[in-house]
Amino acid sequence: MIYNNKSRHYYVLRFLLIIITIFFSINNIFAEETKPWTIGAKAFTYSQDIKRSEYEKAVLKTIPQLILDHLHGLKTRNVPADELLDRKVDELVKERLALFLELSKESKVRDSYVLKDFSGYEFKKNISITEKKIAEIQDKIEKNLEQQEKLIAQYKDGKSQFENFTLYKNESDSLFEPSDKNTENDYFSYNFSSEVTKANINGLITGSIVTYGNYAAVSVELILYPGAKSTGVITEVGSFSKLESIAKNIAYRLIPKIENSIPCEVTINLVNEELRKDAKLTVDSTIYDPIPKKLVLSTGVHNLTFECKNFRKESFSYGFGYEKKYVIEIDFVENVPIQTAINLKTPVQGNLFYNGTQSDNNVISVKINNHGVLGYYLTEDENSLFFMIPKEKIENGTSVNLNLINIDVGQNIEKRRKMMYISYSALICSLPYLFYSYSNYNNLYRSYSTGNHNIDLNELQTYQTMSYIGIGLSAGIGVWFIYELVQYLIAANKALPVEAKKSSVTFEQSVSDFESMQLMFKAMAEEERKRQEAEKQLEEENKTTEDSSSQENIEEKQ
Repeated sequence: MIYNNKSRHYYVLRFLLIIITIFFSINNIFAEETKPWTIGAKAFTYSQDIKRSEYEKAVLKTIPQLILDHLHGLKTRNVPADELLDRKVDELVKERLALFLELSKESKVRDSYVLKDFSGYEFKKNISITEKKIAEIQDKIEKNLEQQEKLIAQYKDGKSQFENFTLYKNESDSLFEPSDKNTENDYFSYNFSSEVTKANINGLITGSIVTYGNYAAVSVELILYPGAKSTGVITEVGSFSKLESIAKNIAYRLIPKIENSIPCEVTINLVNEELRKDAKLTVDSTIYDPIPKKLVLSTGVHNLTFECKNFRKESFSYGFGYEKKYVIEIDFVENVPIQTAINLKTPVQGNLFYNGTQSDNNVISVKINNHGVLGYYLTEDENSLFFMIPKEKIENGTSVNLNLINIDVGQNIEKRRKMMYISYSALICSLPYLFYSYSNYNNLYRSYSTGNHNIDLNELQTYQTMSYIGIGLSAGIGVWFIYELVQYLIAANKALPVEAKKSSVTFEQSVSDFESMQLMFKAMAEEERKRQEAEKQLEEENKTTEDSSSQENIEEKQ
């Protein structure tokens, strides 16, 4: 029986170990599938062997860093089947190379037996063992080659897959630095390819620079690893003083090669066709001025912004899929300038800010663009009173009412929060007394009502009085807590912008009232200034009088 229990535990433990092993194996498989496609860059070289200045030497690293910086926004790469095959083949090649080295080692061991002093039996035995190992290694090599043939057939008509895009070491400043044995820049050699693959780089940007005067021709090549396949050379010419422009142009020409996505043709129709020459289009970070009638974009999500002077700017993002043609129709809406005035129910001295601009008076000048106005009133004691005017309440030549209360909203919320916590703490502290007094009263009352006349009636009446006090105290503190909770919620709600309401006051009257209010504040400030100066002057006169009296007293004593 003990043996059976041990066997059961053994099989349960074995089953759990198998489940854990399968779980981690599946986890590793999915981890490999979600591995990102990494691009890196190597410091460029000069094709001309001449002496270079420190600036020119720095350019060799600056340009590839700037190119990577412009590629930072890419999301995915469409990895073709042949590139996926190259990865599998590279693993098999590494395995075959290791097997070959092992085969070479065993062959040398076999050959060394001839030179050793073995008996006939020992010699045949050792040769037999070594021959068996060699045969096993050769069999593994043959299976490896067969597996490669199967993979080639499998990926011949295989499908591509999308992989997330990332930069080498997740930053544009980090460049790939090969070891000293690969300093000859033989990017297609096995040693260099192995080193790049070991760094988990799938695409390496290399380049060379030719200079003539203040201009440079930068030739860039994107090489895919493993397999060391070139995607072609891109050459850009520009001024040495405008490296950003050179890098930007190279990056945008590299993007289709990196994304490897099917390009699509986008036709852009303007309802206001006469505005085409004055309008501009921004796709991601590329500016088209004027807007072209047709545009070729790669598959994926792009941010498009249409702009034209005196017209509303339109921006949107769209995921261009696998359709070959798209049509975008844009109807520019003209910005119509309007003015509306603000009436403050409570006079507050300060400055008015709205939509990122400051108003010298209470007049808000906006261009109608189907959006409301968000602003704030900055008071003299530096309180920001936020407000908003919905788009449906913005009408030219009208006014709106704002009920702005000059309080420090943050300080008020903190005050109400503390009071709410104090009332809540008081409520919690009152409950033990209530539970104690009421439970004792209830126990005594139940005992007395069941016929136990040994209960002291004075004690019963005492606990009854105590329970009534506890109920009243907890109820009162509970009402206080609810009041403070409501006050806290009201204070927190005041952090939201105050919404303006339509006013019956005319635009001209509102502007006049605001100017009168500002004049009143200026007059009050002037009176306060004069009062302070008078007090200061009076203090100085009193001090002078006291000093004179003290001097006279000193002279009399002498």
